[in-house]
Order: sequence, then structure tokens, then C-alpha cells
Amino acid sequence: PAVAGMAGRRFQVRQPFGCAGPAASDAADGYVLDPKSGSMRVTVRAVQWDAPAWLAALGDDAPPEVIEGFWLRRPWISGAACPAIAPSPEAAATPETVGLAQVFASGSSRLLRRGGRPYRVTVRAVSGQPPSAAGGLRLVLEGRIAEARGQPIRCRASGPDERPVCLVVVELDRVAFEDAQGKSLGEWRE
Repeated sequence: PAVAGMAGRRFQVRQPFGCAGPAASDAADGYVLDPKSGSMRVTVRAVQWDAPAWLAALGDDAPPEVIEGFWLRRPWISGAACPAIAPSPEAAATPETVGLAQVFASGSSRLLRRGGRPYRVTVRAVSGQPPSAAGGLRLVLEGRIAEARGQPIRCRASGPDERPVCLVVVELDRVAFEDAQGKSLGEWRE
């Protein structure tokens, strides 16, 4: 009952990214610095969950057409700052465990869907000073938890000894990028 009662509640998540410095290209999430123009291009891509098990678990009467959203990279950390310990290149990535997912029913409006298009913004140099990503950047997600057949959070595991993977069904109102000081670099409102 407590989980079902979360439907309709507002949320705001600030998630650090770009903590390891600039990426080699904007094919990956993070930022790229262009020394010629003095600009910085910031890119984050939404995830599409299309596994039949997720589609069946999150659909109402029929499986949805698409599920899009974001993994929460470090759900166990409540702060928005980059971790104090830099990840080593040899470290294996921890499997994702919690995501915020928007469910789009078959035949629903396509206006709010990203369809593989990244969230991307270019920040230009101001007064000859290049933009700074010192301290990393923040992905800001705002919206409300959606009602999904009485259970806005759905979890699944491939076996009894496996950590569950959970998706929280949401309706996103705002996606934004901020610098480490909280200055807005760009935003998208739904």
C-alpha cells in the first residue's frame, strides 16, 4: 500500500555526470570541449527498455509501444556532487538497478518521446572564457510518480540470487543540465 500511495507524488533528482572529465566524442553521455570555438557540448541519452518482460510488466491492458527514461547511476548516494573517488579504468561497471521510466501506450502522442534523440546543448564561451565543467555536471529530472496498475514501482530479477532491477514509472516534466554550481546550461520541459 505504501508503494501504491506514491502515485502522484512529485520528485526532483540531481544526478552527477561527466565526473571523469571530457569525453573523446559526443557519442557517449558527458561533455566534449571544442578548443577552436571555446564551446562545450553536453549530451545525455534516454534509455529505451524494450525487453518483453518490461513491456508486459509496465503495460496496462496491452503492452506499451515504448518505455523511455534514465538509469539512476548511483541510487545509493543522496548527494548531487561527483564521487570523491575517481573510477579506475579497470573497474567493472556496476549493473544498473534503478531507473525512472516513462511508459508510452500504443497509439499515444509521440510529442513527448525522444525516439533515440539525445538531450544535447552547446554552451558557448562568454567574454572569451570557455565554459567550465570543473566538478562535473548534473542531470536534473523533475516530474511526478505515475500510477501504473496500482504499483508505480516494478522490479524483476533473473533468479533468486540476483539483485532485483527496478523501474519507477514517472511522468517527466523537466529534464535539465546544470554545472556544479547549479547554473542552468539547458532544459527541456514537457
